[in-house]
Amino acid sequence: MQVPGVAADLRSGGPRAFAPAVVHGVRAVHRKSGRSALDPTLPETAFESDITVVPEERAAFRVKVRHPLDLQDARIRRSVVVEYDPTQPWRVVVPVRAPQQWADRARSLNPSEPEADEIVPRRPGSAVLGLGSLIAAALLGLIQLAG
Repeated sequence: MQVPGVAADLRSGGPRAFAPAVVHGVRAVHRKSGRSALDPTLPETAFESDITVVPEERAAFRVKVRHPLDLQDARIRRSVVVEYDPTQPWRVVVPVRAPQQWADRARSLNPSEPEADEIVPRRPGSAVLGLGSLIAAALLGLIQLAG
């Protein structure tokens, strides 16, 4: 399920790239509401990380990612490695294990905040819903003309 304001998961078979990311903050939240959770060990909580992804081939961008585990110890580190879709930068995940070369790059990031545009994650069904509505309206019009 896509959570508004949080990065979507990667598409199966879609393009992927690794990049280092600066961690601005991590907090435990309720999975459904997004409100702060007092106990991060409960099954209905997740960790939400506010990060700036610093890819090599494009401008840095800021996004929030959510996962049920604190992957790569983001709560105590200033940087992590992410995997993202270069064609749809709102699709970002923190992998369980990062390739060593990318982990080294992440550790060498300057902790000062890089200039970054904030990526507002798209809701996955909005384009499909709009297209479906247009098709349904056209079909209804055809049925009324034929009948």
